Amino acid sequence: MKIIPENISIEQEHISSINSFFKRFHVGTALYRANARKLKGYSPLSIVLYIVQLVFKRISMYRDSISGDKSVIDKSCDTVYRFMRSSSINWNTFLYSVAAKVCEWVDSLTSEERLSALVIDDTICERRYSKKLELSSRIYDYSDKKYKRGFRSLFLGWTDGATFLPLAFRHMSSSNEKNRYCESRSGTDKRTCGAKAKKEAVMKSTDVALRMLRDAKKYCIPAKYVLFDSWFTHPKFVMDIRTIGFHSIGRLKNTRTRYCLDGKSYTLKELYNSSAKRRGRSKYLLSFS
Repeated sequence: MKIIPENISIEQEHISSINSFFKRFHVGTALYRANARKLKGYSPLSIVLYIVQLVFKRISMYRDSISGDKSVIDKSCDTVYRFMRSSSINWNTFLYSVAAKVCEWVDSLTSEERLSALVIDDTICERRYSKKLELSSRIYDYSDKKYKRGFRSLFLGWTDGATFLPLAFRHMSSSNEKNRYCESRSGTDKRTCGAKAKKEAVMKSTDVALRMLRDAKKYCIPAKYVLFDSWFTHPKFVMDIRTIGFHSIGRLKNTRTRYCLDGKSYTLKELYNSSAKRRGRSKYLLSFS
């Protein structure tokens, strides 16, 4: 009798779960809508399936190619690299198509009283050794209080308070040419999705965030609110979100901006001072609508 190692059985469990996920949420159809097509060779679905399986195997593509086991794409690493470098694939369409089905399924499992929201946040994607990476720039990290080489990654996610699902992301570069280490390569067709992504990379983060919210509304993501931190809480940004069809939840900045409440104009400090304090509770645990 041959004993199967525990890690192999767990790996087979993961592969079975991935295959069922791809079938249930029609990942192949989402790839077709995103213009991920090939005239010959391995199908886009088999390549994406192979990439996802590598994550759960916790090995690199190189280690998988030199292993004795036969992989999904039969150890053809160049096929994966060419597929990932394709500028004609609209990865945003692919992510939204899959995420919309998953969000709808998760939302159907919870009660109607539970509120769901979209979450906007950004983080630093450091690439300190990438000297020839397109649009890599000098980005200031507010947490470490120093400049870094790389991108500012902008993320959009969906949550119902218990589950969080990623929807879309953008790699943001600096709008100032002096802060960019490497410009984008010339000769790229401006009609491709890759060229449009490079154009978005040098735009304002708030403008790109509004585009992401419009896409979420287009794909009918079940959410009524948009949650973000104080960095995004500008009056114009909040009003633009309302025109899209969402309500905003965020912490206001202590600036000279005045807010209207019950027909009167207040600064942020005056709003807190005018509100009733609750004994034993922090004065910052206040909200206005």
